[in-house]
Amino acid sequence: MEFAFVRNGREETDREKIRAFAEAYGLVLCGELTGANAGRLWSEKTAERPGRGDTLIVADAAALGSRYEEALQAVSLAVRQGVSLYCVKEGLRIDALFPQTFDRTAEICLPLYKAVLSIRN
Repeated sequence: MEFAFVRNGREETDREKIRAFAEAYGLVLCGELTGANAGRLWSEKTAERPGRGDTLIVADAAALGSRYEEALQAVSLAVRQGVSLYCVKEGLRIDALFPQTFDRTAEICLPLYKAVLSIRN
């Protein structure tokens, strides 16, 4: 199942970006989650949150956390839960079901690092 994550205060712009992305790639959104940042989805006890095999789509990397550490923690939690992540603005895809080899780690982490650098600490 594909979930859209929309940040509080940015609902319309995030929704529009995610909808366009989903349509372009033939994804069917099954639900919409809202909050301050996506990293809190796993720390809060909510009935509707992504689980193993699901996909979470965010408009940009800033939706993963308001600080660099929160964003990296969100990615780590998603991977541990088996949830794939898409960051529309940065063009990032972190597929938890097919872990990459160690040799490709830098190649995968560098775009994420550049994306989260834009998040103000």
